[in-house]
Amino acid sequence: MNEPMPALRAARARARVGGRPPSLSAKDLRVAKAMLKDPTITVASLATRLNIAASTLYRHTPMQEVQALKRKQMHDD
Repeated sequence: MNEPMPALRAARARARVGGRPPSLSAKDLRVAKAMLKDPTITVASLATRLNIAASTLYRHTPMQEVQALKRKQMHDD
């Protein structure tokens, strides 16, 4: 059986990292959280605007956080 760990360790030693690049940058995540405070903006429309899947947005902003942002907005009005 071929173990990937020695190859990964060797790659890291050469300052190489593997894996898929993140689809949502830290800046995009900040923008998304700010936009989700607006109760008229849906997760689906925001995901389309950011060119990501809605599931990606949910993964980075847990539903409890999304709901808390929406509740805070309703109480501030």
